[in-house]
Amino acid sequence: MLRHHFDIKKSLFIGVLIIILSYTLWLVQETTGSSTSKNKEDNRPDFFAKNVYATEYDKFGKLSHILQTPYLLHYTYQDTSDLTTPAFTIYSDKDAKQPWHITSKTGKAIHGTTIVDLKGNVIIHQPAGPSNNDVVIHTEALTVYPKQNFAQSNLLVTIDEPGINVSAIGMKVYFKEKRVELLQSARGVYDQSKSKK
Repeated sequence: MLRHHFDIKKSLFIGVLIIILSYTLWLVQETTGSSTSKNKEDNRPDFFAKNVYATEYDKFGKLSHILQTPYLLHYTYQDTSDLTTPAFTIYSDKDAKQPWHITSKTGKAIHGTTIVDLKGNVIIHQPAGPSNNDVVIHTEALTVYPKQNFAQSNLLVTIDEPGINVSAIGMKVYFKEKRVELLQSARGVYDQSKSKK
């Protein structure tokens, strides 16, 4: 009789424990669901701007980059902006005479301009200067990290310099060092007659 009474107490305890656990799981799901829907609500546009010309300076007060777009749509969540035909200029030289110019069909700026994702006919151009040839790079997607003077792509890229045409899958661009690192399947064509003398 005592053993039977003990089994009933044990069963009741387990039952109560299951109810508490079930309620806790339900509460967690409700909270997660609420925060997810809140994030979606927070991701509504809060303002737009036309003919944007935004400049940013480094900690020494030197011009770092310029972002231009005819239309910008801003979202509060993660401080994100959708960009129409953006033009991005990165000043990597101390004298700021040879910036890199980047254009694309669309773009997305995240956390201000901490990360800028560019898509559709992305063109990177640096005009010729004392230490470099005229360089034009084409790809379909590029992620730019302006504060790090760095950009990368995992897609097909083509690089044109006078007399040189190179293609590869993926690249890393180090703007300050004027260096492009090709990642895979690099192939090139050299035409001496068109190369810079």
